[in-house]
Amino acid sequence: MPDIREHPPRADLGAGHFMETDATLHTERAHLDATTTTQTVTWMGGFTGGVSILFFDANEVAIGQSWQHTFGVDGSWFGNKKRTDYWAEDIDPGVAGRTTRMLILHYWAPRWNAINNIVAHAVQVGQTAAPLLQQLKDLKLIP
Repeated sequence: MPDIREHPPRADLGAGHFMETDATLHTERAHLDATTTTQTVTWMGGFTGGVSILFFDANEVAIGQSWQHTFGVDGSWFGNKKRTDYWAEDIDPGVAGRTTRMLILHYWAPRWNAINNIVAHAVQVGQTAAPLLQQLKDLKLIP
């Protein structure tokens, strides 16, 4: 069975964020090779995007899906506004052998753990500052 290649147009995720993936499923080897470009054109609005690939059989039934791969970029004013990443995975040979078409999905994939880290750091700062604030209150330097 021949390799299956998919390269849809660049996906516009809104807010000036874009993703594009070129993927090839090597059906004989049950191996997927892909390259994803992630880009933002907003000045200070970076984002993390995700890409996953659905595999379809000859009856147009989804028979499998790749893992999610995430890539982040910074705003265009600072940092890295565009990146291209190679990624690969081995696919179940039964799925690879039955696949006749792929569909590449691009989507927002925010890193919610970043929020948890910020909150944890704020709590730590508050706990460290509490004794100092109490001393300033005791000295009536602050209300």
